[in-house]
Amino acid sequence: MVRGESATSTETDLAILDAMATAAAFENRAAFRKVNAAAFVWDAWLERDAQLGVDDIVDCGNNALAEIAVRLGCSKTMAENFATVGMDLRLRLPLVREVFAAGMLDYARVSKICRATCGFRQATVDAAVRDIVAAAASLSPGPLGAAIDQILTRIAPEEVAERRIEATRFRKLRKRRDGDLGVSKR
Repeated sequence: MVRGESATSTETDLAILDAMATAAAFENRAAFRKVNAAAFVWDAWLERDAQLGVDDIVDCGNNALAEIAVRLGCSKTMAENFATVGMDLRLRLPLVREVFAAGMLDYARVSKICRATCGFRQATVDAAVRDIVAAAASLSPGPLGAAIDQILTRIAPEEVAERRIEATRFRKLRKRRDGDLGVSKR
């Protein structure tokens, strides 16, 4: 105890910190429900658009994303991010989904996991996910991204190397103002 500090103020501080942790877990569970609902609406509207359009699908869920954006008071891009994360959790990352639903991870970490594992073979993601979730429990999103890279490199070094080569190749392409694709001169 610090000189001049009473036991009561320390107990009050601990109670406040506990209340903050409880509120954070509640907020995380609410964020899970939001992305899960966004994915459900997006998926349902995509399915409906496919059934209505038969061979001529025009909308492809854009109305769903626009409606989600209006209801949440966010941009359509953010609505798409929510829906995409929700779909990733449902289709590719069931353990992350479970931990997020329990309130143990926040949206920023879950989103980082989704982005960092996107494009990897499911077997690679399945082999890495327990280590990724363990890292996410103690790291903020920036360091978590580096940790995910290390985990994936340890588990599937060839796949990581392939993805880096592919990413470098696509970075060399840039879009000119006139709409033509050109090669960057970096």
